Amino acid sequence: MKKTLFAALLSCTFAAASAAPPTDASLEKLMQVQHIDKMWKDMSATMPDIAKQVMAQDGGMQAILQRLPESQKQQFVVLTEKLLDDIAAEAASPAFRDRIKQLVIQEMKNTYTQEEVDAMTAFFSTPVGQSVIKKQSAFSAKILPAVSLETQEAIAPHTRAYIDAVARLARSGKKTGKAAKVK
Repeated sequence: MKKTLFAALLSCTFAAASAAPPTDASLEKLMQVQHIDKMWKDMSATMPDIAKQVMAQDGGMQAILQRLPESQKQQFVVLTEKLLDDIAAEAASPAFRDRIKQLVIQEMKNTYTQEEVDAMTAFFSTPVGQSVIKKQSAFSAKILPAVSLETQEAIAPHTRAYIDAVARLARSGKKTGKAAKVK
């Protein structure tokens, strides 16, 4: 009986050890072999271009631009460029990257075991793993604009219906002073 109890306790101890949360050092190593810092810098650098594509395809933004008098369109462009530059600068700042890194580390701790982190680190340390990482960055850069466009097209009718409903609500509220019924 004592041997069975001891074996069960020992088994539980090993199971708990193998399901242990990953250490910060192991997560740092995983992020290092995955070149997370470089990927974040590359992504930060492309954010303004992606945002420009999204804004160019956004029906609401196009409607605003069309309603602007010609004399104000250049100001709109300048304001938009400043917004995009400010966003890119914030995303590229070390303080922002550190905050994101801490969020990633915390979520990785909640998601992966030490054994899984060790396995990923081992894989991504190999030439095949490094090849996957390089291809993943290129893949993401190619697919994100297409996914963004597809998403914009899919939600455009819903967004337009929402904007129309809000406009009706605002118009009817002005006439009666009461909230309007949304269809």
